[in-house]
Amino acid sequence: MKLERILLPTDFSELSERAAGIARSLAQASAATVHVLHVCEPLDVEIEAPEVGFLRRKVPADEAAQRQTLDEFTRRFFTDFGVPTVTATVSGKPAREIARYARDACIDRIVIGTHAKGIVRRIFHGSVSKSVLEHAHCAVVMVPSTAAAMPGDRSDTREPSCALAAASCSTA
Repeated sequence: MKLERILLPTDFSELSERAAGIARSLAQASAATVHVLHVCEPLDVEIEAPEVGFLRRKVPADEAAQRQTLDEFTRRFFTDFGVPTVTATVSGKPAREIARYARDACIDRIVIGTHAKGIVRRIFHGSVSKSVLEHAHCAVVMVPSTAAAMPGDRSDTREPSCALAAASCSTA
């Protein structure tokens, strides 16, 4: 299967930077376009009001600032290397929005960082990457953090180890 569209969800963390390196390598090897997606989660704000106690409100994230950070991230990891990109910011729950974007944009492969330190932890502890893996319509490459890299990996290598999990890729 030829890769044409790769999705890299990012939260701008060091882990996202590791995943960006893998996505860039895949894109360069297959002449694919990388879709760089940032999901803006509304912030939970708790306000103390003496007459009623505490009020909880969801406050929208500063999407303009997030967009600027996304553009800088994309330039640093892809544009400066000649990799074609599409960028997008969406609001909502990250795993749900990542899976939705992948389906709507006909993504061939998702490359996502994972903090999980082992398969048992991935299975029993919820995470965005685990949920994306469960709901994606396409293959998912899970890139572990340096600390969670597989035994025998050399932490000084530029290419982190990663696991590829295939999902049903039907378009029905």
